[in-house]
Amino acid sequence: MSRLLDFVYDVQLSFSVPVRRHAFVLRCLPDDGPGQRVLDLSLTVDPVTPLTIQRDGFGNRLQIGRLEDFHDHFRYTVRGTVLRDDACRAAQPCHPVFRLPSPYTQPDEAMKTFLAGLTLPEKPRARAWALAEAVHDRMHYVPGATGVATTAAQAFAKGEGVCQDFAHIYLSLAHSLNALDTPALVVEMGVGNRLTRAWGDQLIQGILSLMASLGMWTGPVPQVRDPIVSSDGHVSFVNSPCPGILIPAVEHGTLVCRGQELGLVADPLTGEILQHLPSPADGLLFTLREYPVVYEGSLIARILGENTEEGEDEA
Repeated sequence: MSRLLDFVYDVQLSFSVPVRRHAFVLRCLPDDGPGQRVLDLSLTVDPVTPLTIQRDGFGNRLQIGRLEDFHDHFRYTVRGTVLRDDACRAAQPCHPVFRLPSPYTQPDEAMKTFLAGLTLPEKPRARAWALAEAVHDRMHYVPGATGVATTAAQAFAKGEGVCQDFAHIYLSLAHSLNALDTPALVVEMGVGNRLTRAWGDQLIQGILSLMASLGMWTGPVPQVRDPIVSSDGHVSFVNSPCPGILIPAVEHGTLVCRGQELGLVADPLTGEILQHLPSPADGLLFTLREYPVVYEGSLIARILGENTEEGEDEA
């Protein structure tokens, strides 16, 4: 059944003091696809500034701009009309889900003691919620209290941090439930700050398949792809040495060679190339930054290769 939908998306920001040199990236324009056709579309930005239109690694439309002069507000408004027909929707192919060890989520003795002292419900879903609430009660949200290199154990000891620390601590404790004979599964997928139907469908299919294998589900089981699993693989990290705009030179999910250029960091005003980003190892590029604005230390890529003694987890 087709539906004609008119929509308005309006975002308004007010700054306590005037700001300038304000760089921004918007993802606010719908696109044509299975089950959807855009009939009319407009985007206005206030203050007015030229926009550069690009597409990210997943094909989404980006609107990139920069306001050089002082301004005390920022607003963008999208209006349009789309023709929807959900009967034409189809599942989209997705990249495999990887399970990889991370030094940022290793629990210390204090975290293990905290977990052992919790009284958690028996049902898995209730246990997951109770654990999340326990982390929320234990931690305080304090911007600037931690950095990109802060581990879960360090943030837990301080009792404060930001969203990444809350997530790292919860992931660490949830995984540690395995040591207490409580099955736990932690999934990291998709792109930060975004929720898509394709990733959600893939997650549900995986959960149903897992429940069927554990004897918890007797209904129909969708066919799932064989995942790529790494338990002792060598993971190399690539971080940006300077701020700027990231211009990738490779596609996510491809095999790369040591020394191959993964991308470059450029000055958004002059176009000057500030830094080339070579691959530190041979392997599978399983993480590639999508957000183009980078700062010093921003994670650009992760590469899964064979375990070696030299250069483990180099940045």
